[in-house]
Parts: sequence; structure tokens; C-alpha cells
Amino acid sequence: MPRTDTVALLRLNEAGVEVIETAITEESRATGHKLGEIELPAGTVAATVVREGRPTVPGPEVHPLPGGELLLVHTRQPSTRFTRHLQ
Repeated sequence: MPRTDTVALLRLNEAGVEVIETAITEESRATGHKLGEIELPAGTVAATVVREGRPTVPGPEVHPLPGGELLLVHTRQPSTRFTRHLQ
């Protein structure tokens, strides 16, 4: 997967939500910001931040770092909206 990808990993039709993975790069808008400072689309929560293959609990003080991934859960809306917020 290219390091700038944002992909829908899982769609839960009954629950009406999707799980989205976005790779964090040096160029990502999320780089250098605390998770609590990042404005996510309405209906979206950070599920986990993955660093070096290890998931961490995503509190508002966590910094997404280049080379990591951010998993988000959101009510179904176009995934391309995440690019504006994170990439």
C-alpha cells in the first residue's frame, strides 16, 4: 500500500459504519499535531493509532507519526473527505 493511501477496510452495513485506514507520512496534515487538534468529519472517531505494528489507545494527546497508520470509524460518508483532513 502506498504510504499516502486512505482505504476503507471494513463496512458494517447493519451498524451503518466503515473502518478507514490512513497512512501517516511526512507530508500528512496530521503530522506534527495532537490527535485532539485534528478536525475529523462529523460522525468520525479515531479507533487506534498503529506505530511499528503496535496499536495504541488514541487519546487526544497522541501524535500521529510518519510511518504509522490511523484507523478511524465513521458513519457512512464518502471516504475521500478524510484526505482533506489528514493527507
